Amino acid sequence: MKILSNHELKDMGQPIKETDCWLFFEKGKIAKHTIEKFHKKMKLKDLELNYLLININQLTIQLTKKRDNMTQINEKMDQAIIDDDFNKIESIALNPKNALVRIHEFNMFTGQGRFVNKWVDVSNVFKDF
Repeated sequence: MKILSNHELKDMGQPIKETDCWLFFEKGKIAKHTIEKFHKKMKLKDLELNYLLININQLTIQLTKKRDNMTQINEKMDQAIIDDDFNKIESIALNPKNALVRIHEFNMFTGQGRFVNKWVDVSNVFKDF
């Protein structure tokens, strides 16, 4: 049986004897109240970890949706320019949720950067972050 002692997990062997306050093992003894506190702390840490993982997953999904939405806006604009569809270009450009933003793209492999204009969804600015 492995027991946490002084913040280290130790192999104590098989339990031999139990009293009201102590558990005796092949390789030592441990007070019962320390085991209960350890299990309570572990349950609390598990709950906190699960809560954090759920929040991280939700945030990842939200960011993925936003990124996909921004990619879709750029693809729609590119397709409208290729098709020479003035009405589609105008609907994207005049939509108050969209903004043309100049961003800096950095290529970490070559060490060179360039500026690119991209359409982004600005409907949630100052709401999410």
